[in-house]
Amino acid sequence: MKQLFTSVLAASLLPVAASAAITVASVDIDHSIDYAGGVEIDINNDGYMDLIFAGRCRNDEGRIAEDANGDEVQRAFNAWQAVWNPSTSQYDITEFPALFGIKPCFVPVDLNGDGYMDFIVSSETSAADGSETGVYINQGNGKFTRTAINITDADGNQLNWEPRSVDVADFNCDGRIDIASIGWRNNSEGTRDHNCLVLINNGDLNFEAVVSDYMTYNGEDLFELALCTLTATDLNNDGYADILIQGNIDNAEQTAQAYKNGQYLGRTFAAYLNLGAEGEGEVLFYDLGLADGVSHHYGNGNIVCADFNCDGVMDVFVTGETPADGAASGSWDYIHQLLQGKISGSDVSYTDVSGQQAFNGHDIRPLGCTNVGVRAIDYTGNGYFDLFLDGWCTSMLDGGDNTQAGWLLKNNGSNLSEYERVPGASEIGIWFMEDGVQGARNYTFSGYCGDATYFDGENWIGRTFTKTVNPYYTTAPVPAAPQSLSAVADGYDVTLSWSAPAGEKANVTYEYYIKEITSSKYYTAPLSDTATGLRRALRQGNAFLNKTLNLVDLPDGTYEWGVQTVNAALAGSEFVAGPQFKIGTGIGAVASVIANNATVKAANGQISISGAQGIVEVYSASGAMVARQMVNGNANISLSHGCYIVKVGNTVKKVIL
Repeated sequence: MKQLFTSVLAASLLPVAASAAITVASVDIDHSIDYAGGVEIDINNDGYMDLIFAGRCRNDEGRIAEDANGDEVQRAFNAWQAVWNPSTSQYDITEFPALFGIKPCFVPVDLNGDGYMDFIVSSETSAADGSETGVYINQGNGKFTRTAINITDADGNQLNWEPRSVDVADFNCDGRIDIASIGWRNNSEGTRDHNCLVLINNGDLNFEAVVSDYMTYNGEDLFELALCTLTATDLNNDGYADILIQGNIDNAEQTAQAYKNGQYLGRTFAAYLNLGAEGEGEVLFYDLGLADGVSHHYGNGNIVCADFNCDGVMDVFVTGETPADGAASGSWDYIHQLLQGKISGSDVSYTDVSGQQAFNGHDIRPLGCTNVGVRAIDYTGNGYFDLFLDGWCTSMLDGGDNTQAGWLLKNNGSNLSEYERVPGASEIGIWFMEDGVQGARNYTFSGYCGDATYFDGENWIGRTFTKTVNPYYTTAPVPAAPQSLSAVADGYDVTLSWSAPAGEKANVTYEYYIKEITSSKYYTAPLSDTATGLRRALRQGNAFLNKTLNLVDLPDGTYEWGVQTVNAALAGSEFVAGPQFKIGTGIGAVASVIANNATVKAANGQISISGAQGIVEVYSASGAMVARQMVNGNANISLSHGCYIVKVGNTVKKVIL
């Protein structure tokens, strides 16, 4: 695989400032943190997005906790959950039972397939210092249980696991969500273990740790990374999830002397393609060599993958501290790059288009709060990914005095050339709160804020948890659903495919699920409610930009599945059900769709449907659609008196209420 890299060296576009539109809605000092991490998820499964967040507290006075000896100690950090209360129309903010330290990295995932949002959390704080990282399983009642996962190596040996950054994806295309991690930990012998692993999910919280070249300098020396971040996505749209990593190399003095032309760097940034089928069933990765060509070796920064130019290929925004290969001799800067992806055959290449972006040449330092220090989302409602870039600014976009500041970089469809100054901070977590309005995207942050535009004089208060209101839209626009779903089963493998929704942009991603009918358990669980399409966490779709998935080695069973579209505002369409398929007994063909045998009755102002699987559509006598919903089994639809046409799969029936 030969990869090509180019750099746009044309004259930079002058950034265009936009009039300020975002205003501060509230400032919360009691729950303010920096070195912040967090995740937007529906904690109690009520349809409202909540927030779990954690980090270092004001004056380093966090929670009183017990240490390993049972003695009370003052921790410098704390963790909270903000759960929307419809009866009071506000968030109830309470301490989360566990502590996660500083710079925690949260990843939402339904790991046990029960339909509730779990999460995985890692941290820059070790267990010895009070961090309780790992897997947290949602009990369905608003409470989480820290749950051990069983991790073994290829020889069956048990492994300890205490990563500093994590992400999830299906790396071996078997339909189960796997885990990738980076970092290092102190072991009981007083030496250090690397935690750079791919954990292959074998079901029931059992994982096999795979060691691959992406964890090493030269195929031999293992990374020990700190101040690091990891992102999983599909860079070349081949259906295999790839990995991007960044961080400071803590064991560099021993192993990195000859890493790049004999120069000691101490930081790394790398993108690794998942070889997928070329690995003949193994999980193998190929180093694209971005930092040796179009990019730099970054640390203590962020990685954001999104299709910024809307061409159907993932682009990469990367930022962080960079060594001498990206800064003038003797200087130290935060440098930002937007790397534009292009696919040719099985290869993906990148062009550095930073010169056309408003951030180009400006030293803005988010200071590396893992996966939420920089965020990409359609905030303005035009269908393109905008970018929030906050930080300690030694070079302000608007020419103002250097300070902590936030910047909304607006996407005009081709470039992030327009900016708006917004409340902001460094050492930051950025989230988007719903505030009781499903689909709202209200910019919220917690960090060390010193922006005199919003906080000056006696109002300057350092660390803040600040909420604002989105002036561009109240509810994120809902995308159209995918079309033409198909499933083809062959032995223990199945190919799922669908078509793009009409009228949607090429930057939409797709969320899919697979559910075993007999057990009613998700095999591949979605981050959405399959009945309504409402997102339960703010991430791009788990199928990324792909419209075909080749899944292998599924266990025996009869499966239903569906797909939704996820737009740049991270809002989901309704799910469309695909034809069911069987694995195991009776394999070799797609099974019949249960919805073909649905029973439809009308009485007492309701249309009652039983034995249905898929989308139910109800039309008036004039042909206008009056109801449409996903049905898994039985459903009742209340309508006024009249004549209606009900369509469920291949069943079409006329009813009168």
